[in-house]
Amino acid sequence: MDRPQIYIPLSLADRLLEGAAGLALVLLWALALASYPYLPQTIPIHFNLYGQADGVGSKLFLWILPVLGTALYAVMGILNKKPHLFNYTTRITPENALLQYTLATRLMRYLKLTTLLVFLLIGLFVVLPAMNYTLHLPGWMLPLCLVLIIGPVIVYFFRSTVQ
Repeated sequence: MDRPQIYIPLSLADRLLEGAAGLALVLLWALALASYPYLPQTIPIHFNLYGQADGVGSKLFLWILPVLGTALYAVMGILNKKPHLFNYTTRITPENALLQYTLATRLMRYLKLTTLLVFLLIGLFVVLPAMNYTLHLPGWMLPLCLVLIIGPVIVYFFRSTVQ
């Protein structure tokens, strides 16, 4: 692979996305640390399309979210430093590398943030009902999460093919 390896400067949008993702990760850990001692041994861990808990499990499940979130944050951060290794829909040349790498790394940052926010929402919907707060997963939550994750990918593919 003979793609150029160039420096991609971070814009204000990139810095905001990184900061927001870092904050979401900190909040995810804070939620787990603050709520774990107060949770019952069994908590709701699965919800049906109507937002009703239909599966329970050990409260240890709560640790999966921050651990996976941390792994995702780290791996996506490392990969974002090597955009020349990504797959692209167009041939990368020295002329288009900056644009293509910038679009791809911004998409990666956005996906990191939205995934961590989804993990945070899942954590809230697991913790609050387990602590006897009435909370139902709204029916619009799944479509919203899908739009937040798939929408930017579609926009990226459109922008990356138009030069």
